[in-house]
Amino acid sequence: MELFVQVGYDALDTGDGGIGGENDPARHREIAKKLAPTFSMKNFRAKEAAIQTHIDLFVQRMKEHGGGEKGVDMESWSDWLGLDLSADLTYSLDMSQMRDMKSSVLLINCLKLNLFATLSQITRKIRLLTPVMYLCIPPSVLLAMPKLIKMNKQDVMLRIERQGKTEHLDYFEQLVPADKPAPVDKKEIYHLQNVSGQVMIAGWQPVANQYYSLLLFLLGEPDAYAALVDEIRTGFADYDDIKIETVTNLKYLNACAQESLRPHSATADGLPRVGLFAAARHPRYFTDPLKFRPERWLSPDHPRYDPRYKDDSLKASKPFSQEPRGCPGAVIASVVIRLFVAKVLWGFDLEAVAGRNGLPVFERDFTVMAFWKLPPFYVRFKPVERK
Repeated sequence: MELFVQVGYDALDTGDGGIGGENDPARHREIAKKLAPTFSMKNFRAKEAAIQTHIDLFVQRMKEHGGGEKGVDMESWSDWLGLDLSADLTYSLDMSQMRDMKSSVLLINCLKLNLFATLSQITRKIRLLTPVMYLCIPPSVLLAMPKLIKMNKQDVMLRIERQGKTEHLDYFEQLVPADKPAPVDKKEIYHLQNVSGQVMIAGWQPVANQYYSLLLFLLGEPDAYAALVDEIRTGFADYDDIKIETVTNLKYLNACAQESLRPHSATADGLPRVGLFAAARHPRYFTDPLKFRPERWLSPDHPRYDPRYKDDSLKASKPFSQEPRGCPGAVIASVVIRLFVAKVLWGFDLEAVAGRNGLPVFERDFTVMAFWKLPPFYVRFKPVERK
C-alpha cells in the first residue's frame, strides 16, 4: 500500500475515480490487478499488428507530406499518432487523425483543459479556490463538454456491443472479457467509462511526447543521431524486419530511448511521486544532467561507452513513477517508442527546420500543467534512396 495518496489530473470530480483517480488504495489495487494482464508482453505481442499499422501509416504520410521545404510539425503529428494508436489499443476505436490530418474534437478539447485540470488538483488542497477553477474553462470547451462525455459513453457502449468481435485484442478485453456476460449495471458501465478514458489518455500523451522529444534531442546532437542511424540501418536489411523481437536488440537505440525519458519524463504529475522529476535532472545523480547523453545507459563493452558517466545513478530516473501507482504500461511504451524511431530512421534522413529562435529548447520552450505543452517543431523527412 502506498504511504500517501495523491491523485492527479484525471481525478476530476466525476463520482468515480476510475483507476488513476481512485484514492482508496485497496480499491486501486483491485482495479490495477484486473488490468495488469493486458500489459503483459504476451498480450502486447498480440497487439503488434495493430501497432505496426499505425506506425506504418505515419511513415507513409511522411513520404507523402514530410519532404517539403517547411517539413511537418511534430507537435501535431506526434499527438495524432499517439492518440490514434492509444484509442485503438484501448477499445478498438478508429480516430483517423493521421488519415484525415486533422485533430479530433477530443484532442482539441483535452489540451484546452490544461489549466482547468491543474486547478482541479489545487482546489483539492485549498477548497476556497474552487470557484476560480471553473473560470479557467474556455467557453468553447464548456460547450463541448456534454458532447465529449456523450461520445465517451457511446464509444464504451459500442465496444461492449462488439464484445468478442474486435479485429485485435485491446485493453478493454481485460475489463469485459469475451467469455463473460456484458455489463448492464449503470454504475459498472460508468466505472468502465472512467477507466477506459484514463487508460486512453495515459497511452496517448506520455508516448506522443517521446515521439516528439526523442527526435528533437537527436537532431540537436548530430553525433548521437549519426550513431543511431548507423545502428538501425546496419541492423535491419529490410523495413519489415523491424519488429518487437528485433528492435529490442539495438543497444544504442535502447539507450537513446531511456535517455529521452530522463530529462523529459513521461508525465510530470498525475502519478504520485516525491521529487522524481527533479532527481532525474539533478547533478547529484547524473553527469551533465540537462544534456542528452545516451552513453550513460551503455555497458562498458559497447563501442560508444563513455567512462565519464560510469558513476551516474541510473535508478534515479523514474519516468513512469514506481510502486503501487507506477504506470503498468511502461515496458510497452518503451518498446513502442523504439519501434517508431527505428522505422522512421530506417526510412528517412531527418532535417530540423529551425524557427526564429532555432530548435526548441527544453528548459526554455516546454511547459507543463496537467499535460505537457510542446512548442512547434518542424522536421523534414527525406526518404532514403536505396539501390
